[in-house]
Amino acid sequence: MNRVFDALAHFWGGWPGNVIIPCPVVEGMPADPSGYIELADLSSAWNLIFVMSLVLVICLVIVCYLKTRYTTGTTFGRRWLWFLASAALGSAAVRVIILFVFPFVSMRGSCATAPSPFSVSLPTGLIINSTVWGLVWGALFFVVFSLLGTQMVGRASNNGGFYHNRAIPFPRFPWT
Repeated sequence: MNRVFDALAHFWGGWPGNVIIPCPVVEGMPADPSGYIELADLSSAWNLIFVMSLVLVICLVIVCYLKTRYTTGTTFGRRWLWFLASAALGSAAVRVIILFVFPFVSMRGSCATAPSPFSVSLPTGLIINSTVWGLVWGALFFVVFSLLGTQMVGRASNNGGFYHNRAIPFPRFPWT
């Protein structure tokens, strides 16, 4: 089960694999061009990103649909678009915050100049790439959970917006 969870979490986030980091320079020793970040730290960070982003998107879907008690209209269409954008931006923000704050360390023995693990930060390019993944996956999962919510939860007549929007997976947009 843990391998399935890791595979889903890593697919969700554009799993980087081995991340190359520069090794510290020590006088009197030949320069060691690069080392690696500990894979357990990367896996933990991506699992945390997955869980936090998923919780955020599910909460946004619930709030978006349960705020309305009536049939779909242009007001709901605008709100749905705002929540879609919030899910994408929120998922990207979760990634940026976690990747900047998470305590990554180097892999033991990957740098000849510093064989003991030392604290490192992720390369900025990797954080930017992951942020773009967050925008895409946050929006995609908002749409998927909207569809699942209206089709599954909307079967009961006392579920407000999920019930009223069960026949339409996407709202009527303001321009239609």
